Amino acid sequence: MKKFMALFLTTIIIFANVSVVFAAGDDYKNSFSLTGSSAGGPVIDGNFDDWEGIPHSYEYNWDNSANCWYYGVWIDGVCYKTPVGTYDSNVRHKIALYCDGENVYLHIEFARDYYAKMNGDFYNFDFDGKRTTMRITYQGNSLANNAALSNPGVYQLEVRHGNGAVSGYVAEGSQAVVRVKPGNYNAELEVKIPLKVFAQQNPSIRLDQISVISWDNSGNLTYRPVMATGTSSGPVVLAGLSIGVAAVGFVLYDRRKRNGNI
Repeated sequence: MKKFMALFLTTIIIFANVSVVFAAGDDYKNSFSLTGSSAGGPVIDGNFDDWEGIPHSYEYNWDNSANCWYYGVWIDGVCYKTPVGTYDSNVRHKIALYCDGENVYLHIEFARDYYAKMNGDFYNFDFDGKRTTMRITYQGNSLANNAALSNPGVYQLEVRHGNGAVSGYVAEGSQAVVRVKPGNYNAELEVKIPLKVFAQQNPSIRLDQISVISWDNSGNLTYRPVMATGTSSGPVVLAGLSIGVAAVGFVLYDRRKRNGNI
């Protein structure tokens, strides 16, 4: 029994220290820690190769499940569909929200010929329900949108505060790049914003105590948020909690043994 309890304790500690990144169905989650970070997120350069290992969520801009939009999208009078349970970027935006403990990263591959594709306004990032709003702009503060992206290529964009006392200012240390593809189909955007920038806009955000980060586009690109979950002290707290649970188990085991129940 002692060997079993020791193995049980060791197993709990090991699993408590595993940082999990996973996608389940439509739901994307990035489990992150705010301490011990190596700041090893994707490089914002317009290549997008380093997003391949990060799970994505495929999102409609609204939930219209009664008709074509549930498994497809209307394009020029034709309903493009995907098989039930599968998703592609013809009919949905492909989105990832990622945090490495120092920066928040966003990747969007905009749906093909989508009426709301490349909408740079109202990029809302919530931290445990405390909202910040960013705007994705071209150089010089004009809003990034689909109409101005007619020629294929890679374009440097800017991230600007959309609210608070810093509204209109470039978010310090941020980066944004969009790649326009031939025919202007499935343009891709990648964004990097330091965590400290969000606290500049909304001082009520506690950067050392973030548990949930979410992103949405106020119904223009998605009808529901994409989320990332984390912990302020990462594996240390989780391991400590697991040890506490195991300790309770030892106490209960000892009590049952002394009462003759084992």
